[in-house]
Amino acid sequence: VVMDEFHFYAEPDRGWAWQIPLLELPQAQFVLMSATLGDVSMFEKDLTRRTGRPTSVVRSATRPVPLSYEYRFTPITETLTELLDTRQSPVYIVHFTQAAAVERAQSLMSINMCTKEEKERIADMIGSFRFTTKFGQNLSRYVRHGIGVHHAGMLPKYRRLV
Repeated sequence: VVMDEFHFYAEPDRGWAWQIPLLELPQAQFVLMSATLGDVSMFEKDLTRRTGRPTSVVRSATRPVPLSYEYRFTPITETLTELLDTRQSPVYIVHFTQAAAVERAQSLMSINMCTKEEKERIADMIGSFRFTTKFGQNLSRYVRHGIGVHHAGMLPKYRRLV
């Protein structure tokens, strides 16, 4: 069983989706993946105890794009504007629901995310791509403005585009 985004294990609203297979399928082999978990020794010990089999942890610190974390108390639009002005983009904003991700994308349309030249390059890259759904038509506006939206409910063609 392959589980990506395993860091959601402790998320109150949907962590059960990662927890139940671990509890109910003790004979299965698992590949648990997360790019953001730190110390996983608790999981390693717990899985070994539950299954009676050795557990291997594969670690890699190599990231094509380094991550930096920062906590702010300023409004997100103000923070994002500052990050863009100081050339600290791209910026990745996490939401826990599809609706929240789309709502945030819409609210960010008032911020100038990229230059006119960058928008022209985006339009060239999109080319004749067909946005065939209502969500796709909204996504087209977001992407052309420099905003990518990615969530589990998207059609594969939209995921690849973003």
